[in-house]
Amino acid sequence: MKLLYKKFILCLFIALIAASACGKEKSKITVRVEGISDSVLYLCQYYGAGIYIIDTAVREKSAYCFSSGTLRPEGMYLITDKSLRHLIEFFIGDESQKISFSSTKDNLVENLQTNSSLNADFFDYIRFLAVKQREVTPFIQMRDKLQQSDSAAMALLQKEIGDIDWAVDDYIDALIAKHENDILGLFIKAGKPLKVVNKNDVNVYKERQKEFWNNFEVTDKRLLRTPILDERIEFYLNRLVVPYPDSLCAAADVIMNKIKDTPETLKHVLWKLTERFGDSDIMGYDAVFVHIVDNYYSSGFNTWTDSIIVNNLRDRAEVMRPLLIGKTAPDLRLCDTDMNYMPLFSIHAQYIVVYFWDDDCEICKRATPRLVDLYDRSRDAYDLEVYAVYTGNSGRGMEQYINDNKISWINVDGRINPFGDEYSRLYNVQYTPTIYLLDREKRIIAKQIPVEMLEKFITND
Repeated sequence: MKLLYKKFILCLFIALIAASACGKEKSKITVRVEGISDSVLYLCQYYGAGIYIIDTAVREKSAYCFSSGTLRPEGMYLITDKSLRHLIEFFIGDESQKISFSSTKDNLVENLQTNSSLNADFFDYIRFLAVKQREVTPFIQMRDKLQQSDSAAMALLQKEIGDIDWAVDDYIDALIAKHENDILGLFIKAGKPLKVVNKNDVNVYKERQKEFWNNFEVTDKRLLRTPILDERIEFYLNRLVVPYPDSLCAAADVIMNKIKDTPETLKHVLWKLTERFGDSDIMGYDAVFVHIVDNYYSSGFNTWTDSIIVNNLRDRAEVMRPLLIGKTAPDLRLCDTDMNYMPLFSIHAQYIVVYFWDDDCEICKRATPRLVDLYDRSRDAYDLEVYAVYTGNSGRGMEQYINDNKISWINVDGRINPFGDEYSRLYNVQYTPTIYLLDREKRIIAKQIPVEMLEKFITND
């Protein structure tokens, strides 16, 4: 009897603990997908364009349950299988976080059901867009194949396409109005398509930029936990800003000014801009990187980034600064292959190609003959000279390479450096070939471009 009593008390204690644990559940996401038998599913969270696994659920009786004792921050979430295949994308907003999803492996989106009104509207939105896309595609294909001379048929097709576009716009506007104060409305409004205009039409162009910021509430930190924040900033920089360094610097300042009072978003976006322009292969974008470092790191604006990282960014900007497009290039005081002093600034030509090469460089072996051809064809026509700096270690290899390629331009040996001019530091030579194009005043016209593009820059100068 005592034993039975003790067992009863133990079971009651365990039940109370379980009830207490359930009572602490503030967020519970239950998933049932017929046809999926994975042992686990993952709950992932967006942070900017990144996706991060934040929880794991083990399969129990055909269901997966993600539980948390704290509320999860508002944002867009994703459920994946073990192979990280996307299954369900959904929102957590300010409604109850006791959310359930059910569907089938086949036709997962079409059959997706939920107890969340927010996500029910989101899934309907996805399905609506898919239907309208299927409706409009045949009309677009017919329009693209139609001869422009058939104006009547073209007008009819344009009307069909326009009617579908209007239906989509009306649906989106109604959905935004319904969810005006929650994350779904915020997300869809930010993603509303904008007509991209001719960048030469300045007035319309400026109106599009204003319209962009009217729709995109970049200061709302909830957007940080969706992919739309990074996507829209990329759209703004790529499609609504003239791709010149001065315009991009101004655009970066516009973005930073809008988010300066939203600390979490500010930190994320500043680093994204730093990476975007610091790692860009597009010529001239290093000027934007230098601008960002000067204004948001060196100025003391940024008080949160580790000092070691800040110093590294400053050092990198200082290497780039004298090599920006339009700057006067550094002089190189090196000796030619006959040991004659031959500084770069002693050359007087309308155009000067500074060419860093190595006899062991495979790309140089393809680029050098092309540059020889350009030099032999255009030396007199363009008043062109080449100042070629050997970066290798073999004097014999250098001489053999010059002879084999029948090179007649100015060759200097980077190993012989009477004035201590470190060409690799002065010209940021991290690989070969590295090419700079200078004008008569030694100003940088172009840099780090393939040989094939040199003539285009010369003729368009």
